[in-house]
Amino acid sequence: MDGTASHLTTYFGRQWEAVQVRQLLTESRLVTLTGTGGVGKTRLATQVLREVADEFADGAVFVPLGELAEPALLANTVGAELGLREPSDRTVLGHLRDRQLLLVLDNCEHLATACAELVRAIVEGTEKVVVLATSRRPLETPGERTMAVPPLPVPDSGADRSPEHAARYDAVRLFADRARAVLPSFRVTPANFAAVVRVTRQLDGVPLAIELAAARIRALSPAQIADRVHRRPDRLLAVKSAGVAERHRSLRATIDWSYDLCSAAEQLLWARVSVFVGSFDLGAAEHVCAGHGIDAAGLLELLDGLVEKSVLNWAEHDGVVRYRLLETLREYGLERLEGSGDLTRLQQRHLRWLAGLADSFAEDWVGPGQVAWVRRLRGEHPSLRAAITFCLQRPETANTALRMMWQLRDYFAVRGFDAELGIWITRALEVAPPDAPDRVPAMAVSAIFAVVHNDQDAAAGLLDQVDRLAERSGDELAGAWAAWARVIVAVVRNAADGIVEDAKTAAAVFDRHGLRGPRLTMLGSAASATTMSGDTATGLAELARIARFCEQRQEYYQRGTALMLLARANAVAGDPGDAERAAIGGLRAAAELDNAFIGSLCLETLAWLASLTERHERAAVLLGVTESIYSDESTLTRHGKLDAEWHRAGTERARKALGDAPFEAAVRKGQTLPHAAAIHYAVHDELPPELPAGPLTGRETQVARLVAHGLTNREIATRLVISIRTVDTHVSRILGKLGLTNRAQLADWVAHS
Repeated sequence: MDGTASHLTTYFGRQWEAVQVRQLLTESRLVTLTGTGGVGKTRLATQVLREVADEFADGAVFVPLGELAEPALLANTVGAELGLREPSDRTVLGHLRDRQLLLVLDNCEHLATACAELVRAIVEGTEKVVVLATSRRPLETPGERTMAVPPLPVPDSGADRSPEHAARYDAVRLFADRARAVLPSFRVTPANFAAVVRVTRQLDGVPLAIELAAARIRALSPAQIADRVHRRPDRLLAVKSAGVAERHRSLRATIDWSYDLCSAAEQLLWARVSVFVGSFDLGAAEHVCAGHGIDAAGLLELLDGLVEKSVLNWAEHDGVVRYRLLETLREYGLERLEGSGDLTRLQQRHLRWLAGLADSFAEDWVGPGQVAWVRRLRGEHPSLRAAITFCLQRPETANTALRMMWQLRDYFAVRGFDAELGIWITRALEVAPPDAPDRVPAMAVSAIFAVVHNDQDAAAGLLDQVDRLAERSGDELAGAWAAWARVIVAVVRNAADGIVEDAKTAAAVFDRHGLRGPRLTMLGSAASATTMSGDTATGLAELARIARFCEQRQEYYQRGTALMLLARANAVAGDPGDAERAAIGGLRAAAELDNAFIGSLCLETLAWLASLTERHERAAVLLGVTESIYSDESTLTRHGKLDAEWHRAGTERARKALGDAPFEAAVRKGQTLPHAAAIHYAVHDELPPELPAGPLTGRETQVARLVAHGLTNREIATRLVISIRTVDTHVSRILGKLGLTNRAQLADWVAHS
């Protein structure tokens, strides 16, 4: 999130402002903090979040929006932060409907209309959700209360009498604290306090400007800093003519000054890394930014220089250091890049780098690196969105977007972002030329996701277009993609008559073109269709062979799919034992990637099998688990007629056997189980023995998952916008509840319990 690294530093002042915000939150369910960039809106919002989170039964969620440029993806972004597995407008509202929660939307100004619409829907559609927004301007939504965030108080011209007196002012204390961060020996003394006071007054108490100035303390004394800030009247007057507020002029002048203190190569790099949205690593910077004045061999040293100057923040994720520009400094870098005439060239390089990443993903996905790929692309997702947006600005690059989208289809599916993928493909199809080479596979992918989302009319139209385009092209690969879409739709609808040969033919074409993922999908679909056509033994044997093939290669995505199909085929064939074993195997494979779609199908199958074998409480609990995954609508409407029948029959049988009240209680139990505990229950038919006191709380579940992903307590504090001490407490409680002694055991419990 934007600026989160600095949120872990000492927080100064704002006590009175925090009290005011808390009061406003009791008067209105929408409060917007307004003010210019760098004035401290985000810091104040996160401080209030920490203070009041425990007053909300379902806690508080912080949603950073500074990296989001596409209004259509607002609900997806909010839903992802809420932990929804398939985020959308519908799932967000469904999830929030009965919750008491504080939702913080940070940096709304560039998405003001979309934010206003979503916030209005949330406020009108819920009773106990409170929204705290930060924006450079109000959202102008009915019932909104606004509060302008002022700069930090600074000493007046007669207040620089002593260091002790000056230290009463938050702006001075902030300067001293940030200066000590880079020069631990720094103190405000009788010799320098007047200069420190001058700096804070000249910068109008704007926190970001003060921090940037204090970061120079290793190279300049406070008096030198004050003199250099004072010697920027040209920049101040230039901005003043545009009618900008005084404190914003001070911030701009400070950023100008920070830029001037960088070497020429550092200035170039600052501008060039601004094309990244979110974070980036050294390899990405080398691909995109090296050359034309920046030596690749010296790029790491330049990054270190920008970190030392507080231009870049950094954090380690999964063993890799990733860098990030504060959004205000990124905007400045983009302005510099555009002014140099180099913006388009850098955006093109950024796009080529991400297109190459998509090529590598498509080539390597079927293999042992899937977990690492999902983690990698999760970090690059904001930049991926920016690159696709750039693609869609001109027809000649729109095909690159189409290609990247079909290549990354499995990543989007695993993340539950298929709705986002559909948005990108739809827009790319509108921009791309009619003869764009990747139109057919992208359209085929879009058709599949339309079926999955039960949009049958859209799916039918897309399938017809794919067939016509493939036939017109005469290209065998286009024909294979058309068959790929038809076959998958037929399997989902359990209407597989006559598709076996089409699937096998398409698999052979994909094999010739080195497309291993689509090939395995077609082989699995052919096997599933074979069982539906009556040749059960042959189909089951082929599905088992595919599952073994994937297991040998440590491949989880296709293995989970094959085992899910094998489980369902065995269930239809009347073999509940083999069906349950396959479903559990598929669930475990899906859990490795956190693949909710395949996992939910396995859970639905297990619920049906439990009902069929008269384990009715288990059936009800598992039905509750599946409903918690898809809170907007039951999985029965998403996965075809067979699921609808199983869901209905299983529900009726379990309700009749248990009675209404016990059945509803068991369903609620499943709905509230943490994800890892739900998987454990589905696999072992009991809650984890390490949970004698009941399941983890929602916040503890979040913390446990982040520990399992390798995040440190500091990184978890950053992600959840809570203090490190609070994370320490959560981890200790989790280990105690689970009877574990270390983080490695906790990670193993989350992944394999």
